[in-house]
Amino acid sequence: MRKPRAQSIAGALDVGYIPSNTVLEMKTLEIRLTTVRTGGHRFDFFISGRPLQRFLPRSFRQLVPRLGGDYQPIDSNTRDLLLLEVPGDLPSGRVAFYVCPICGDYGCGVIGAFVVREGPTFVWNDFAYEPIDGSPVTIDKVGPFIFIEADYRKSIVAAVFPLSAPTCHRSNVTGEP
Repeated sequence: MRKPRAQSIAGALDVGYIPSNTVLEMKTLEIRLTTVRTGGHRFDFFISGRPLQRFLPRSFRQLVPRLGGDYQPIDSNTRDLLLLEVPGDLPSGRVAFYVCPICGDYGCGVIGAFVVREGPTFVWNDFAYEPIDGSPVTIDKVGPFIFIEADYRKSIVAAVFPLSAPTCHRSNVTGEP
């Protein structure tokens, strides 16, 4: 029998997602540029210095972050999802974090999680693989990840604004001082 989904940390404790004797520690969120297996670069979520993807079972690591590349890691739609300004983008109400590496389409299946606000924190919990034609498959032992709201918002908002492109000064090109 499947456990009901947890809407909050208190709810997660109530329905048994988190053992009652567990110490919940605050995490930090960063969005960094990383190299992907195909040799390209993408932005990814880092939880307290560790890529979110490393928390996932190996069978799901072929998926890539939904975040962008180039000089803009997060589009405004992703920002709105992560800050709970719009509902989750998956049928279950979860927010998609990882997508197909070939087409990026949700139809190939995605990894998502519930993003909830709990007092002065944001929480990512109940991670699952969601195929387009079936029920979500819960991924055990991933999360919950709890973030202090102010730091979380700062990380998300900072990643929305395009980064400065590298500039090339004439003296660097010609070798002149």
